[in-house]
Amino acid sequence: MLKTVGLIFAFAAISFFHLRPLVQKRMLREIVIFSICMLAITALSAYKLNGGVLPNPLELIAFLMKPLSKILI
Repeated sequence: MLKTVGLIFAFAAISFFHLRPLVQKRMLREIVIFSICMLAITALSAYKLNGGVLPNPLELIAFLMKPLSKILI
């Protein structure tokens, strides 16, 4: 639990320094995209830090491409 709180504080500090120039320049789309990416990264990192096993992304690609390859071949 303490590791997760430390991780959240670290990502909050990184976000603070990266978001400040974006807010000053009023770059709303970039702020939204950066926030979504940081939330996803924080969630995946916390899951992995607490012993979770992340799936292999190649398995998802193979699952999606298998029906397409059968249609094309």
